[in-house]
Amino acid sequence: MNGRVIQMELPTHQAVQALLPWYASAQLPADDAQLVEQHLHACEQCRHDLQWERELHAEAQADIALDMPPDGVDVERAWARMMPA
Repeated sequence: MNGRVIQMELPTHQAVQALLPWYASAQLPADDAQLVEQHLHACEQCRHDLQWERELHAEAQADIALDMPPDGVDVERAWARMMPA
């Protein structure tokens, strides 16, 4: 196993599209991040899609922050919210 998120036999554009969510959240290994950055210089569609991914990631992080109590995760409260009423 080489630690890469996807197999690179796919055409570059398709590979970058698959990597964008991880790139937007800064979770890619350096070699995959470099591939994405090189492709972004030439591909307007991927730059647009990356902006959307970053907005989506920011909204998800904001939602998580709203649900987080100031003193950390209350496991019992979280479990109770998941259980049927």
